[in-house]
Amino acid sequence: MITRRDFLKVTAAGSELTSLGSAAEVKAAMQILLRTKNSAMKVAQKKYKKRK
Repeated sequence: MITRRDFLKVTAAGSELTSLGSAAEVKAAMQILLRTKNSAMKVAQKKYKKRK
């Protein structure tokens, strides 16, 4: 789950990069960031479930 704070950071970074004219690169970078965050959260959830 992406928090509001993370969403704002990604949006600001994306807007800044888009203003430089590289929309395709921005899209690719954002996908990588979102996948990394989601996978990290899944690992943390699995570890938490194992502790219970």
